[in-house]
Amino acid sequence: MSDRLKSFLQAAWNEPRRFFGWLTLFSLAGLAVCYVVFLNSHSFQATPDWLRKTALSATAILLAGFALGFVCMVLAWIPPARRLLAWLLQRRFFVLACLVTLVALFYAEENWRGKHAWEAYKRQQEAKGEFFDFMHLAPPPVPDEQNFAMIPLFKPAFEYESTYEGAVWKNTNGIARLARMGESLPVRNGDGGQRYLDIGDIFKGTLPDFAKWHDYFSGNTNFPQLNQPASPAETTLHALSKFSPELQELTEAATRPYSRFPIHYGQDPAWGILLTHLSNIKGMTRLACVRSTARLEARQTNAALADLKLAFRLSDSIKDEPLLIDHLVRLAALNISLTTLYDGLARHKWDDASLTAVETNLARINLLAELKQSLRGERALGITDIDWLRRQGFKANQEFPYADEDGNGNSAFANFSFLPASFFYYNMINVAKAEEFLFADFDENDRRVFPNKSSDYASAKALDEIGVGGKKQFRPFSIFAQILFPALIQANVKTARMQICVDFARVACALERHRLAHGEYPETLTALTPQFIDKLPHDVINGQPLNYRRTDDGQFVLYSVGWNEKDDGGTVVFGKGETSAVDPRQGDWVWRYPTK
Repeated sequence: MSDRLKSFLQAAWNEPRRFFGWLTLFSLAGLAVCYVVFLNSHSFQATPDWLRKTALSATAILLAGFALGFVCMVLAWIPPARRLLAWLLQRRFFVLACLVTLVALFYAEENWRGKHAWEAYKRQQEAKGEFFDFMHLAPPPVPDEQNFAMIPLFKPAFEYESTYEGAVWKNTNGIARLARMGESLPVRNGDGGQRYLDIGDIFKGTLPDFAKWHDYFSGNTNFPQLNQPASPAETTLHALSKFSPELQELTEAATRPYSRFPIHYGQDPAWGILLTHLSNIKGMTRLACVRSTARLEARQTNAALADLKLAFRLSDSIKDEPLLIDHLVRLAALNISLTTLYDGLARHKWDDASLTAVETNLARINLLAELKQSLRGERALGITDIDWLRRQGFKANQEFPYADEDGNGNSAFANFSFLPASFFYYNMINVAKAEEFLFADFDENDRRVFPNKSSDYASAKALDEIGVGGKKQFRPFSIFAQILFPALIQANVKTARMQICVDFARVACALERHRLAHGEYPETLTALTPQFIDKLPHDVINGQPLNYRRTDDGQFVLYSVGWNEKDDGGTVVFGKGETSAVDPRQGDWVWRYPTK
């Protein structure tokens, strides 16, 4: 080796400006290579898992090297700092050993501190009767012959093998059969989007347009066709005969006392649990309700009641599943069923016996109790998933799925490889604490909801301290709570409004029975008890009697003060912009029939 080369290498190894300059350059070059070869490739996600993780880990190390090299290179131009850096370079292996020891001690201390804090918090909550084990909240198994969910129609949805590419179903024909029911009655929008056959809307006060139903089914080769002119109800019923075997199978199973879908609750990570039955439940509910409405129009009251009972049974079938998405689908299916009831009430199609049966069924529904169970499950699910991330250790880039405010699926994608265990443990604690505040926002036993409770000073201050309050400051120990909390708050609003809707329906059944008996609606709701309803439900928002008045056209208005806790006289407020949806946070929640 020449003296010149030897002198150059010694200077590059010992002289701070050159050493850190070369470190900066090599790190930058390595980052460029990683970007070109890996990170900028469209097929990066398709590369082997080990190679992807190696590339991402190398990128993290090169970023750290670039940052260290650049900062020290700048400092090396300052004489006092240069002398210090030169002294450190002469002892670089000792300094490196000290740094490694300090980092190891830091991780050990943080891991112990986080685990100790979590275990202490967990013991405290378990003493109050709360549990964070997701499997503890899973509904117990029941005999197949008593299980609504264990019929041949549903069975294919849970017969699959998990592979690297995803689930592979064994009975593809059975899955296709389910899909036909779950995705039934789609209507294309003019913009290329898709909606479903309009069945009316309780909150808007609208009814289905039977002429549009006739137009939808007539000539639609996806459904059986009549060879002669027929009424909209006859056309609809003949078209839906396509699903008669499946609906008959469901109707026969509806008398079974339990419903336990064979969900793989032990899936690890828990966010990998497949809930393929949910979309099917919603689609089947819509089918049953459309047929119920058509039968009611055709004056087949008993058959219409059987379909409506099936729709309620389908909604009930998932009420024990401890997951927020199940609860939201349950609310959606229940809304479809209540809309069918609403249509028959508005058109005075139901008889006294049918109304009595429906009201008795609705009286058993406590959506606030179901919400608490689903929030407990969601809390346990979140904690289980965070703990799974902790247990992954040195594995780069993990995906964390979550629901947004509307319950739609999203995911956070981040590198958790180098984080100490305390990061995960304290996030677990703050996820649990955040959901504690939601439990205080309602009383499932008294059937009350308190919209402004979480905005009280003490609660707002406590929420800010754990990073999910109004200030929304970045706090590493509250990242997951910030991700999960918005969807949970929205669930409170949706559940409260649907519970009110269930209570409205009960009172509306009693009002219709009074009209059938006396020829008109009563002056006050108190006239309904005890002949037409055992006990009147109260407004879940303020605990007061529901607001009611007869109108000049012989109809009535029944309403709750709504989420804003103000009596707006039965005014419905629609959202801003092009949407025509009702704003659930403004105005009153109203049950009123369309004017003729």
